[in-house]
Amino acid sequence: RDSKHSLGLESVNLTGEYSNGKKHDAENSYLHISHFTAKLNGRPLDIQYNMDNFKEPLVQTTIIADISLKDLRNFITIPGLDSLSGDVNINASFKGKIADLEHYSTINRTTLSGKMSIKNVVVKPVGQKFAYRNMSGNFETDGNDLQVNNFSGNCGKSDFTLNGAFK
Repeated sequence: RDSKHSLGLESVNLTGEYSNGKKHDAENSYLHISHFTAKLNGRPLDIQYNMDNFKEPLVQTTIIADISLKDLRNFITIPGLDSLSGDVNINASFKGKIADLEHYSTINRTTLSGKMSIKNVVVKPVGQKFAYRNMSGNFETDGNDLQVNNFSGNCGKSDFTLNGAFK
């Protein structure tokens, strides 16, 4: 918990290992968190996180969480947003080099898979007149395709609904 935010993590449990490797340098360093559980305002968070090679980081992580976005915003600073609220339930995994996320031509070297559902989400970006409101829906990816089910919401006086797949 820091002085700018009103929430802190509760019931924190962590098991992990750090090493700067046999050569004692960034390239051989690693951080492996095999077990991290906590509650954010009473809601569960379960993370596994591995990062190898601090020079060219390779990350493998899994997150299972039921999060209030308002609580998340009160816990950490999220730049570019005037407001954020609603609920997110996520069970997802990511594997890849951080550098591969920086370029469209290499992003396919990473893998993201899992499921996410959102309910009553409101997002108001800084500098925009209207907020995106009442957003709800279900998303699922197998590492390649994205399936969108019953994604709906409002922006200004307009509403939207999306069902389909991105392949």
